Amino acid sequence: MPFNLTALEQLLHVVTARGTLSWQEWKDACWSVSGSLDFNGLSPGAAARTLDELGHVEISSENGSVRLMAAPAVLVRLPKAGIAVGVLSGGRSPQASNRLAAAASEHGARMISRPHSAGRPETPAVFCVDAEDTRVLAAVAATAQIHFGDPPAAWSLAHAAGAVAAYLAGLSWRHAPEPALQGREFNAGTGHYNPIRNGAAGLRLIQYYPRVHPPFWELRDGGRAARTDRDWGIHACLSRDEREHLVYDRELSALAVPLEKPLPRPLGRALVMCCGEAPELLATPGAGWPVTASGRYHVYRHLPRNIADLVLNKLGQEALPLHIPPTSPGPVQPSA
Repeated sequence: MPFNLTALEQLLHVVTARGTLSWQEWKDACWSVSGSLDFNGLSPGAAARTLDELGHVEISSENGSVRLMAAPAVLVRLPKAGIAVGVLSGGRSPQASNRLAAAASEHGARMISRPHSAGRPETPAVFCVDAEDTRVLAAVAATAQIHFGDPPAAWSLAHAAGAVAAYLAGLSWRHAPEPALQGREFNAGTGHYNPIRNGAAGLRLIQYYPRVHPPFWELRDGGRAARTDRDWGIHACLSRDEREHLVYDRELSALAVPLEKPLPRPLGRALVMCCGEAPELLATPGAGWPVTASGRYHVYRHLPRNIADLVLNKLGQEALPLHIPPTSPGPVQPSA
């Protein structure tokens, strides 16, 4: 395997070759790669989430067992007006870029390789194809023997993803006392995790650590409780909070999400698929922005207004209408 590739590019090749990795196998692969490259402190969890948002892998969890699976290779159409643009998503081998470039050339299109850019956590290279119309993109994908994703995945994902209100309504609630387990409680204001406030009022998100079984997340509302996904649970609590946690710059078509309050995975992937690149990392620029534990945000850019509005509606939150500045170039400290 060439060693001039980023760590995540190498890891993507490993997952593609293996098809499926257990969580322990994934961690072993991360440590193996990080021993030969500067991994920028990226944890196995953050690395897996980045590949998941980019549509390269699918993460499954069943009975506490987490697995990573290479997604099918797809030339995903981006929701851009004018020229047709597709980005290569899914699993890929080291030869994928050469095959895609040859297929693009055969049909009069152009493949552009965008390397990891400053302001973003480490990511695989982005392979884009520019064409006159979607029929050319479809022909390029067919020649490269990969699927063609049309209509744009960003639009399809944003529509198909659930809304926070519907998620809450669909949970299996039960009446039960708070368990006598060690754990931590999410603070909706700061994103910190604090000691559990037994018997506190309002919707609360708690992670419990049983001695024998895997840790689990639970939403509690008075005497009711329901098992939950962490990210959906976070935004369920935020939707009940009276403060604004997100920043939306309509003029620049950008949405800033606090690092400690990540979007539910389907909605995060929908926004990433608007430009085919992972979100940038931005330090809180100044007064007026919500206070967070780290003072850092994930910034999703190049968002069509209809997709951004749909995602905000599904989150059940208002966003602060503030200016989002460009990300300063330089070293990036990734999220955990």
